[in-house]
Amino acid sequence: TAPPIVPVDFVRRIVLDAAERRSQVQTRHVKRLTPMTLMGKAFERELELLARTILGPHFHEAGLAPKKFAIRPTIRKHNVLTRDVVIQKVAEVVGPGHSVDLTHYDVLILVEVYKNICGISVVGGDFDVLKRYNLAELSHPTATVHAAPAGQTPPPAEATTNKDPSEPTPTSDRDRGQLA
Repeated sequence: TAPPIVPVDFVRRIVLDAAERRSQVQTRHVKRLTPMTLMGKAFERELELLARTILGPHFHEAGLAPKKFAIRPTIRKHNVLTRDVVIQKVAEVVGPGHSVDLTHYDVLILVEVYKNICGISVVGGDFDVLKRYNLAELSHPTATVHAAPAGQTPPPAEATTNKDPSEPTPTSDRDRGQLA
């Protein structure tokens, strides 16, 4: 994106707008938006350079109060950087004086690694409240399953109607037709 557009602010505005207009949001091909402030190659040196560039204004400016942060790496189709290495490198760049809090963080550091590309961004503490920027979940929230209270057993699962236990259970309408 061009320099006047800040990806994190841009995506956050879209998500907040979608949260306001829950019934009016319709996207055909977009499910989740993930802002990336800066991208580079997926190597340890590159990751450290990206982290220094992105995290500097959030953690190393003079006069900033200590922050609680969390790091959320996502690695897909990549086998050079591991999750532990990514977390360690980013935490080293954040440095001392700040604390890790995985549930009640002030800022969340998103690290996305896909094939040979790595992207980093810093989002606010409302990332989980905004359903991880998942537009589909914001517009049509799914019902949450609550666990049974302590001391009670959960309700039994539906029983299957197979007569013969050796027969496979049909998994779709097409399979039901083939098994009949």
